[in-house]
Amino acid sequence: YEPVWGWGIFRLLQAGHTKPSSTVIRHLNDSIRYFYMARNMKSFPEEERANLDMDIANSYNAMGACYIQMGNQTYADTALDCASSILNEINPKTKIESARYFELLAYNKFYKGNIEDAKAAATRALDEGAMLSEYFLSKLSIEGHAK
Repeated sequence: YEPVWGWGIFRLLQAGHTKPSSTVIRHLNDSIRYFYMARNMKSFPEEERANLDMDIANSYNAMGACYIQMGNQTYADTALDCASSILNEINPKTKIESARYFELLAYNKFYKGNIEDAKAAATRALDEGAMLSEYFLSKLSIEGHAK
């Protein structure tokens, strides 16, 4: 499962280094496909499920953000709803998982236009030790917490 999961991460990172376009969407779709392949392998350990699901949600969040930049709100909403559904099923068990979970939730709420919910999730992420960008925090009117 690890090499397949790794390919998913690789494709997600590739998407982050490409301008919003159909190429980015292809990379993100590939990442999601690899993540699900890893999760469905018999050797996949269930204790890693939350981490992998957060990678899947991250890919869907990125896809939603890309579609917003491309001007396709319908596809953006679909991708962001997929991320939201996955996040709703995650029960973080460690402080690190919790920090990442609330960070992903903050971005998801932000891209959906739910600024107050995004702000609450970002504040919780910071409380759990997440490192959020000064730019993102400024968009939420949260000052002095970036690391």
